[in-house]
Amino acid sequence: MDAGAPPGGNGASWATAFDSLDDALLAAGVDDQIWVAAGVYRPSVEVHPGDPRSAAFAVQAVGLYGGFDGTETSLDERAGLFDQTRLSGDLGAPGDPADNAYHVLFVNNPSGIPAGWTVVDGFDISGGNADGSWNDARYGGGIHCFNSALSLAHCTLRENRAWWGGGLHAQPGVVQVKWCTFADNAVTGRGGAIWGMSLGLKVYNSTFARNAASGRGGALYVNSIANSPPGSLPVVVFANCLLHDNRAARGGAAYVGAGNYGSGKATFSQCTVAYNYAEEAGGGILARTNMPTPAEVRIHNSIVWANHAPKEPQLRGRIAVAWSDVQHPLSSGLGNISADPLFIDPAGRDLRPGAGSPVIDAADNGRVQPDVLDLDGDGKLMERTPVDLAGKRRFLDDPTVPNTGVGGARVVDMGAPER
Repeated sequence: MDAGAPPGGNGASWATAFDSLDDALLAAGVDDQIWVAAGVYRPSVEVHPGDPRSAAFAVQAVGLYGGFDGTETSLDERAGLFDQTRLSGDLGAPGDPADNAYHVLFVNNPSGIPAGWTVVDGFDISGGNADGSWNDARYGGGIHCFNSALSLAHCTLRENRAWWGGGLHAQPGVVQVKWCTFADNAVTGRGGAIWGMSLGLKVYNSTFARNAASGRGGALYVNSIANSPPGSLPVVVFANCLLHDNRAARGGAAYVGAGNYGSGKATFSQCTVAYNYAEEAGGGILARTNMPTPAEVRIHNSIVWANHAPKEPQLRGRIAVAWSDVQHPLSSGLGNISADPLFIDPAGRDLRPGAGSPVIDAADNGRVQPDVLDLDGDGKLMERTPVDLAGKRRFLDDPTVPNTGVGGARVVDMGAPER
């Protein structure tokens, strides 16, 4: 698939590439791979015939890979031109969101979750504006995902808009995200970057920056699963993630919801949640508790610092914290501290721990999440995640700092990046 290819290609090789991504998707079968060369691609096939703004790239149970330069013969050779491979919802007047596509990608399977994964790997996804008058046109400006299994990697979702789920809206299904950035997405309701319900969600090694919600969850809104046995593990996990400068009315970075029959259950492990803002309460993370089934949040090996709100600026609700640095003392929790993490450049948002930081070698190796998304590509899914947000080794020792955490000679740091 190459935007610069001559018309009439059959997609069998770079020399005979499709020049239209819509045509490539129409020709693809289940589990096929579509390789996309750097360029700008806009959808033209209308999900709702007669409404030009309903045009979207309809993707289901195929592998959609971007970032190629048009010479590769295997995925391993991919040039990595991810930011130059753009899927854009800017359909009409350039820069005017009023005539943009409701969704850039439409991952929809109304008959039930299919056996195959939909893979979207290596794209810049921008310009979706889900402000339509029917339900599916209101949710998921970047990606609208319904009844599907979605794997998202090496993608940037930016400047998308929606009522709910600016970057990604997913319900129900299974979603895996790694090595992605969600930036400058916004909603009038909930979940500036991601909105998820009845969802198995794993997000590893990703950044959420400057997303906004007029309602709840500046970056994240999740209301995950029905009642489950006591002690059961959450199905929503964020690991090695950085959330900064997001804002909302409640839950500046994240809002974990609750309900009559089900609740959000989420774990944040090896995360840095800093410089987020809520107009009312929970500048960092808010877990709703005033419902029959309250939300449950676990925070491990993380930093929650310099968030702002009139009430409980760091954390609000039913949240269990261990081996983390949280601004203002906590009443309980093993291994917690409340000390300035000494970020290298907080004004410039370089939120790595600086020299002498109390978060270095201060976490719990046993609470590092398993590498279920195979961040290092070695096929070992049950090892502890071996790399940090920057792709550097996670298990390191700083000989200039005493080990105050647990796990042996090489104790992990608190937060998303290692020292």
